[in-house]
Amino acid sequence: MTTVHHEGNHLLVAVKGAPDVLIDHCAKILDNGNVRAMTAQDKKNILAANSQMANNALRILGFAYKEIKEQPADESDLEEKLIFLGLQGMMDPPRLEVKDVIKRVQTEAGMRVIMITGDNIETARAVAREIGIEGEAMTGLELEALSEQQLQDRAEKVGIYARVNPEHKIKIVRALQHHGHQVAMTGDGVNDAPAIKAADIGIAMGITGTDASKEAADMILLDDQFLTIIKAVEEGRGIFDNVRKFVNFLLSCNIAEVVVVLMGILLHGNLVLTAAQLLFINIVTDGLPAVALGSDPASKNVMKNSPRSYQQAILTPRIWTEIIVFGALMSVALLVQYTLNLQEQGANMAISSIFVGMVVYEFVRLVDIRTDYNIRWWSNPWLTISIIISLLIQLVIMYWPPLANIFKVQPIETTDWLMIAIGSVALFVIMKLLNPLFDRIGPENREVKV
Repeated sequence: MTTVHHEGNHLLVAVKGAPDVLIDHCAKILDNGNVRAMTAQDKKNILAANSQMANNALRILGFAYKEIKEQPADESDLEEKLIFLGLQGMMDPPRLEVKDVIKRVQTEAGMRVIMITGDNIETARAVAREIGIEGEAMTGLELEALSEQQLQDRAEKVGIYARVNPEHKIKIVRALQHHGHQVAMTGDGVNDAPAIKAADIGIAMGITGTDASKEAADMILLDDQFLTIIKAVEEGRGIFDNVRKFVNFLLSCNIAEVVVVLMGILLHGNLVLTAAQLLFINIVTDGLPAVALGSDPASKNVMKNSPRSYQQAILTPRIWTEIIVFGALMSVALLVQYTLNLQEQGANMAISSIFVGMVVYEFVRLVDIRTDYNIRWWSNPWLTISIIISLLIQLVIMYWPPLANIFKVQPIETTDWLMIAIGSVALFVIMKLLNPLFDRIGPENREVKV
């Protein structure tokens, strides 16, 4: 940056900038109050001081000036034959939480943090060491000299980019995307807008950000804190898990309902459940409990999972296998119970027993799914309340004659409750024992790098 000031009968040209760039425009140096010619040793000493300050994580500016009688015809001449004044080092310490957050996301969450800065490369290295960013360092000049293929080859190893310009940022984004990474780019200036737009997730600063950067961004940080990005990632993972749990639960149970009704017709020649009974089952299981399941908090280990692709299907082969296996096991348990009751106690008792059993087994599936995510049960009280309300409604229908007559059911025997209890425990235990086999089909979170 150069400014020109009127000082009496002459003009004062004041210049500041990167020391390693500025000294190439200086012909003289102010030494203990005396102006003299700048020597090669002076330049060497200045660069050594610059490196020493940069290694202490200081952001450094060089200052120079000259006096002229009149404005030159070519403005570029203002920044030639300057008199070097000195260096200024400024400490811009990172926020206290940044080091711990970066360590957390890089070692646990499968994410990688890259520094892109206009600072001196030594300053960038020092700051990177301080906050835990790893990788090789590259300057904008080095990047400019690389071909697109060469940059793609090195992008996996470089963690620090210094002295870069806006065009370089876009090249970095594209090189990382070439390797299959989902790239989130943060920025606040007008010059950052193209790179923010090119990234998979553009993030602008809400406080210091320009309108151009906010327009280009997918996300705007209202507090300009890096930690907020990580909290957003955690929240997003929790929402994705809840959608997956919700769909998993509904399909597992509805497949079992379809199979039970179909096999009942094939094996016994009649409907094992009426349309009204099936509708009620869907209301008490797919209603309040399923909705409450969608409000679960994120798992305490959600940030220890590897990132998923934003194009990943909600239902993976592993989850489909779980759905089919549980649906088959639940169908077998209900059909066996129906058949035994049909032979010993008649059709009405058989229907009543699987009417209750189907609701209880579906709640077993809900608990089974939820425990796979290591979430404390009482962290979602609405889920507990919704299950209790649903079971109470079920009992009212079974034991209050007016409703029992409407739904064509009757109170079931103690032996039926015992069979349902044994079936519930068996379903839960079998699904947990099969988890290692399901994992061989493919874990849910191992698709991409970020």
